[in-house]
Amino acid sequence: MEMQGILNELYALQGKCERIKKFSLPRQHGGISVIFVGLFIVLLPFGMASEFIDLRAIGMCLSVLFTVIVGWVYMVTELVGDYSENLF
Repeated sequence: MEMQGILNELYALQGKCERIKKFSLPRQHGGISVIFVGLFIVLLPFGMASEFIDLRAIGMCLSVLFTVIVGWVYMVTELVGDYSENLF
């Protein structure tokens, strides 16, 4: 009896996985998120400039460095999200 219960649960979980696999995500979701991440990366240096303006020349180098690092993190997060859309 217990084995039958386990098999029923296995079949139910398998059905849920198949429904997840066949569910299609709207393509607009992927396109809009890329646009927003790109817009954020373009506007990021303007937001960081005020933080590094007091450091003069080295502040500009640090601003570029931190902009690249933060932009890279957001771009990698977007790529991971794009690749993980298809779970199976």
